[in-house]
Amino acid sequence: MWAQWLLLILYAGVGVTNVARGVLGFVVGPVIAGDVPYFPWLGGIYVAWGIVFLGVSMVYLVRTGAFALWPVLGIGTAYQAALWAIKLIAERASYARSLWLRDLLLTLIFIGGVSLLGWVVATRSPSARQRRGRR
Repeated sequence: MWAQWLLLILYAGVGVTNVARGVLGFVVGPVIAGDVPYFPWLGGIYVAWGIVFLGVSMVYLVRTGAFALWPVLGIGTAYQAALWAIKLIAERASYARSLWLRDLLLTLIFIGGVSLLGWVVATRSPSARQRRGRR
């Protein structure tokens, strides 16, 4: 099903991107440790989120259906909340703060897209059709 594959690609892509971002934080962190002492911690946070998203996408390959909607949406929402917490705590530059409206729009698009794709997968999966009595 197309929605299942889109969700899988989205979550795997977010996972790989976050792992790469986290590794970059570990590599660059010591160079700018004087200016941004918490940079390696951010690297660890991004690696952890990357592993979570990659794990969800691997499990999603094996099992899908109605049960998958809430965990997938919950993880996506928790990820966005973590990103906003990092923004509120760590972003000091006025340029970065000027992009918050754009970032809010992207957050809403991400959560809305995950919700829509998750709902399509949950309602169109074979297990959902069997519960409704259709084959």
